[in-house]
Amino acid sequence: MKKLILLLLFIPFVSCQNGENKEYYKSGELKRTRNYVDGVMQGEYKEYYESGELRSIVTHVDGLEQGEWKWYYETGKLKSTGNYVDDLAQGERKDYYESGELQYTRNYVDDLRQGEEKYYYGSGELASTGNYVDGVMQGEWKYYYGSGELASTGNYVDGVMQGAISGKKGIITAFAR
Repeated sequence: MKKLILLLLFIPFVSCQNGENKEYYKSGELKRTRNYVDGVMQGEYKEYYESGELRSIVTHVDGLEQGEWKWYYETGKLKSTGNYVDDLAQGERKDYYESGELQYTRNYVDDLRQGEEKYYYGSGELASTGNYVDGVMQGEWKYYYGSGELASTGNYVDGVMQGAISGKKGIITAFAR
């Protein structure tokens, strides 16, 4: 009975939380900040590395992630950018190597990978390219050597490699469903 009474006393404080909320690492360093209005997250949500460097930032509206989000390496360099609409990934996402070179680009529609994806080597040369449909690999994918020369191609149907991977020296491997 005492537990029930304590729980009932605690619920109003949780559900009506207002203002900035800060969480800390055991070391005392700031871990994250967020803001609540009537118990619902609103505004900027930031996470930090224990070193104090910003790890990520995204905006919440009525408790849902909205707009651009960014992730950073502990060095402070940009790691990743993307966009949210009503808590779902939407539009282009870009990830970067710590050197600043683009690592890959991909698109999202309603939190599913959709359309062309491109992956890059740390040198900036294209590593591979292909398509996603409703979150599943579809169609021809091309893979490249670090020099930029085409290494191989393969075909995907519903996320499964079909037929053979053809490369510079002919058929490399045959796949069947």
